[in-house]
Amino acid sequence: MYTDYHVMEHFYTLQGEGYFTGQAAYFIRLAGCDVGCVWCDVKDSWEQANHPKYTVETLQQLVKDWCKNLRYYWWRALYV
Repeated sequence: MYTDYHVMEHFYTLQGEGYFTGQAAYFIRLAGCDVGCVWCDVKDSWEQANHPKYTVETLQQLVKDWCKNLRYYWWRALYV
């Protein structure tokens, strides 16, 4: 099992398709796809070496930190 991954991007968003449309989601887009589909909308992700490596623990912490911030901002929006 791998312990670090090349990550193209990570971000919070709302799910835009499928059963969970409209629900909160945190995406982690990995780099290094070697399929090369002509219709791919993220060709920048193909080259692994162009993107930083993150450990699983670091990715977990990024998501946890974002969730803490999100709760803070929701609270402020509702009560301030």
